[in-house]
Amino acid sequence: MLSLVATAAVAFAGLEADVSPDGVAGWSRGRRADPSAPISLVVALAQPAAGVAKLERVLSKVSDPAHPEYGQHYPHERIHQLVAPPASAIAAVRAHFASHGVSDLSAATPNGDMLVAETTVGAVEAALGAEYYEYAYGNETTALRVPSYGGALPPHVREAIAFVSPTVRLPSLASPRPTAAPARPDGFLNTPKSLRKLYKVGDTVGKADANKQAVTGFLGQKYSEKDLADFNVLFDRPNLSSKSRKLAPVGDAAKGLISGVEAMLDAEYVTALGPNIASEFWGFKGRAPDNPQNEPFLKWLLLVANTTDDAVPKLFSTSYGEDESSVSLAYATRINVEFVKAGARGISLLFASGDSGANCVDTGGPQRFEPNWPAASPYVTAVGGTTGTRPEEAVGLSSGGFSNRYPTPAWQQAAVAACTSPRPASPTARSSTPAAAGSRTLRRRRRRSWSSRTFCRSLSTAPRAPAQRPRASSGCSTT
Repeated sequence: MLSLVATAAVAFAGLEADVSPDGVAGWSRGRRADPSAPISLVVALAQPAAGVAKLERVLSKVSDPAHPEYGQHYPHERIHQLVAPPASAIAAVRAHFASHGVSDLSAATPNGDMLVAETTVGAVEAALGAEYYEYAYGNETTALRVPSYGGALPPHVREAIAFVSPTVRLPSLASPRPTAAPARPDGFLNTPKSLRKLYKVGDTVGKADANKQAVTGFLGQKYSEKDLADFNVLFDRPNLSSKSRKLAPVGDAAKGLISGVEAMLDAEYVTALGPNIASEFWGFKGRAPDNPQNEPFLKWLLLVANTTDDAVPKLFSTSYGEDESSVSLAYATRINVEFVKAGARGISLLFASGDSGANCVDTGGPQRFEPNWPAASPYVTAVGGTTGTRPEEAVGLSSGGFSNRYPTPAWQQAAVAACTSPRPASPTARSSTPAAAGSRTLRRRRRRSWSSRTFCRSLSTAPRAPAQRPRASSGCSTT
């Protein structure tokens, strides 16, 4: 199985040195940030390599149907014990930040591997030896970020930290899926009835009392109970159990006066394809931890980490993503551990694979295909879109492919080799093979499209999949 420990072995003078907000298309650096401006600080600590490696092995066993320990998930407390940072490391980080005015850095996870504080720009600048600037995208979106950070940290503090947020990563500004919908009911090609027939779900409903599923909402996407009720009337679903009639709100911005188109599509179809299962909508305001213009992805992860096994949903569906290269390797590696934690607990994480097709991007050098993150993570399932029914095919806008960072894991090598065998050179990267009906509904068969055609019909039935692309006719290369 792909090792997070090996992936993390990168030498650099500062933290997240492979990413900077400077030079990102559409964004421009403005004036220095006001030192008194508030910041919701998150410090993600490095975890012991041995514990992370053991946790990976646990996930490999409990998620492999052929393994004797399949389904024997670890409890919440035991998982956090495995990857708990040394007490000395936590103390060193707290002491350093306290010496610069951040005195309330407290544990945000049961084992203290994430620390949080409500503080100011000036205090964080002093602690990191960095300068915050206002970065603008057009005339509407701004974010406080630093060009670089971490180089001035004492070595023992720098080694204890995986990443600090908000710093170099700019917020995602768009959903990885299209939001357009037909104007009239008779314009819908996909309905609860047609999709349940297409995927042979029939009249099957959830029966286990402990089952729970959830949809997440970012980027101002909110849930409306009235909209869900209207959807059920529109598609003649009057005899639903109470579990399928509404989603319980979780988070600081799950419901609002105006619901989100995408949020409601997710809410409507998770109950349509998974009826009689307790469902929740986990919604978070803003677009990141530091101000209302940014996206609070970390808030969701922290809440998952702090929710007990009997209360946490066992499936999360998330329509969120950005280019894989827009997040640092250190950030991705550390967030991967959070995904592994969830998987070892028996929690399935589904992420939209993107709506930019093969996504050939210009990096200033050779063009290359750019997969989506977090769909590119080896520890989640990427979900894309299909079109038609006779036959059903990948829709041209749906993304997928192969990660530019992660090698092909052992459990996926045979499927990748079979998929790419007609090509002159088989990729060695991890595959992100999305699956969905009409860009909305999941199934095990994974499909992928390059531009407007399907490249691989069925890559793998493994429980996790993600990300980089082999050569296609667009002129992009994978180097």
